[in-house]
Amino acid sequence: MLARIIIRGLALVDELSIDLGKQFNVVTGETGAGKSILIKALSLALGHRAHADDVRSGFDLGWVVCEFHLPKNHRALEMLAQLGVMEADAGQVLIRRQVNKKGRSQAWINDTPVTLNSLKELGYELVDLSSQHENHRILNQKEHIRYLDQFVTSQSLILEVKEAYQAAKGAQKDFHGAYEQYLSLLADIDYFRFRYQEIKDLDPHEEEYEQLEKRVLDQKASLHLNRAIEEALRWMEGEGMGLSEVLLKVQGALKSAGHPELNPFLERAQGIAADVDDLSFELNKWLHRGEEERASLEEAHKRLEAYRALMNRYRFEDIASLLKEYNRLFDKISYVDAAPSELLQKAQEFCLTVQKLVSKAEKLTQARKGAARQVETKVKKELNDLSMRGAVLKVEFLKREAEFSGAEYSHLPELDLKELRQAEGVLNGYQETGAEGVRFLFQANAGEAFRPLQQIASGGEVSRILLAIKKALAAGAETCVLVFDEIDSGISGKVADLVGQKLAELARSFQVISVSHLPQVACYADRHFKVSKASKMGRTVSSIGKLSHEERVKELARLLSGDKLTQASVENARALFLNAHKRGGASLKDRRGGSRSKSKELSP
Repeated sequence: MLARIIIRGLALVDELSIDLGKQFNVVTGETGAGKSILIKALSLALGHRAHADDVRSGFDLGWVVCEFHLPKNHRALEMLAQLGVMEADAGQVLIRRQVNKKGRSQAWINDTPVTLNSLKELGYELVDLSSQHENHRILNQKEHIRYLDQFVTSQSLILEVKEAYQAAKGAQKDFHGAYEQYLSLLADIDYFRFRYQEIKDLDPHEEEYEQLEKRVLDQKASLHLNRAIEEALRWMEGEGMGLSEVLLKVQGALKSAGHPELNPFLERAQGIAADVDDLSFELNKWLHRGEEERASLEEAHKRLEAYRALMNRYRFEDIASLLKEYNRLFDKISYVDAAPSELLQKAQEFCLTVQKLVSKAEKLTQARKGAARQVETKVKKELNDLSMRGAVLKVEFLKREAEFSGAEYSHLPELDLKELRQAEGVLNGYQETGAEGVRFLFQANAGEAFRPLQQIASGGEVSRILLAIKKALAAGAETCVLVFDEIDSGISGKVADLVGQKLAELARSFQVISVSHLPQVACYADRHFKVSKASKMGRTVSSIGKLSHEERVKELARLLSGDKLTQASVENARALFLNAHKRGGASLKDRRGGSRSKSKELSP
């Protein structure tokens, strides 16, 4: 149950605290007094959208706190555990939502920050909120399947079909994406092969390229060395007579003298001649080796030029870019070569996911047919109780037609095109909700033709149909709180009294909160709150207070006759209470004085 709501700085409210009863709570008040503030605050606490103008002028922040007491084994407790929320007390849940002037908001559950999506999911488990907007929603044919699915026994089937549909759409998207990529690459595959082969023929290696560059850069030093050796040899060999020949002449002159004292000089000349011959030999040897290196260097030049020519042709800045392109082309060619078999596998996987979807959807269709029978039987009974004898709500199933694909897959000859196109056509006839649509047909009186609900139902009938559906859904439901925001609009008199009775019946199993303007409904409540509007220090302020029994009588009398109370309207109000009490409605025991809800000092 929702035990308490605390509001600060929202709409026309400065601060207030409301302690709700366990069964049937009703909220009334003058037009424009702000009855909707309770619904607005509760909607915020349940994760609905917040706006900057929700915050009251003069406040930096607006916030609402809702205190729930949950029974053991309630489904929401499992969700709280998944969120990592530790209850401060067994079954006690505190939801807090804060909104600033820019419309930005934050949310906490038991002082643990949570996302708005988590808050909204939790809210679905805690509160069933029906408003005048839902009266319009039930007239929207697209929403009818949502109402029907609430009667499906196995709710997991609904989720399984949704997941199977998403899996099939995902597999289809995966196949189409891969096929489009294949076609795109296939159109340029000859060019890719040519470029790849050109680079492959070069057989590039980053280490080799760097070594070639270094060797060419070192070429100048090698050439300078060779020139020095060649110049030395020219001096040694001379243009007319080399050093060896000069030394031979020197030796001949010394030897011709025949004097023994010149023998030491002769020996020295012979030694110098031998050294010159050795030096010449070594220099020529070095120069010959340089010629071999020059030949090797020429090859290096050619190899480096081949690298640079290819890099310039394709505008690669460095060897890394060339090698990256080589690998990229290899991947493209490999993909095109392998694509047919991979696409065949993807197509088969897609067809399999469609088969699984069909299987699960067929089970859901059968479950919906059973649920439809329940809806028709239970709602008919409830409508009969609500003075709509002869009225029948009928569930019509709308089969979605398959649209077979005309896509061409001519580049995949091994593909079973018939099976693939059939699977795509079947999927086109499905949605996340399954294979069928749903439409509610309505027969207001026996013997009349069934027509779409939105074409013939009046406002009062729509309110009663929605209440009948809620009442029919109540059996076995785990929702703690049922909230009705002026669901009694468009009705009056006896029908209003019947609606009050139905709400009182619901309150035996659930906590019910109803914002109403009808005394015939309000008299059935176990706890009655009145919204009032007053001017304080030049500002309009709304407040909500619990009414005592006597205050309730006066409020009912006001609803019956307007602001000017008469003895007759007061007596009529008392009579309403007595009749409601006899029919199992409001208790007459609470005759204690009520008081306006007092503000409490709380920190957001």
